[in-house]
Amino acid sequence: MASDTKGADVSRQGVQRDLLPIVEGSTVNTKYGPVKSDHILFMAAGAFHTVKPSDLIPELQGRFPIRVELDALGRKEFSRILREPKNALLKQFQMLFEMKGVNLRLTDSALAAIAREAMKRKSGARGLRAIMESCMLDIMYEIPSQPDIRECVISEEVVTIRDSPLLLYEGTLESA
Repeated sequence: MASDTKGADVSRQGVQRDLLPIVEGSTVNTKYGPVKSDHILFMAAGAFHTVKPSDLIPELQGRFPIRVELDALGRKEFSRILREPKNALLKQFQMLFEMKGVNLRLTDSALAAIAREAMKRKSGARGLRAIMESCMLDIMYEIPSQPDIRECVISEEVVTIRDSPLLLYEGTLESA
């Protein structure tokens, strides 16, 4: 079925119209009960970062009076996102591997390569998971059929040229 709409513009206006009652001040039902949005400071980001105030629907134009442009995340920020939060991606993957009795280790250069790839793709922090999964997808499927694997080391080469990770098997850990 063909459509005469422009996709992104229509979607953005729909989102703006849906947000309008909340931004104007209303009572919104949440899972924690009703919340009055009369005295809430709203900050818009995401899809709004590419638009000028004049691109907003007229009802929203005066509701976001201050415009600040943010710098893109850099290698340091991506590296911190991978390691530091309570539920950091690195910790999630390590726990996933631990469930199969395998210690997952990513070298500092591998984490830096993941950060560089996210910068290159301009995918933001959300793209980090996809990059990590693409590096480890094969080994995640191999581990269940090889119960003697005890450690998996992801190096920069695994991230950049899709080299195979270093696998340490039971009995070889003493030399590692």
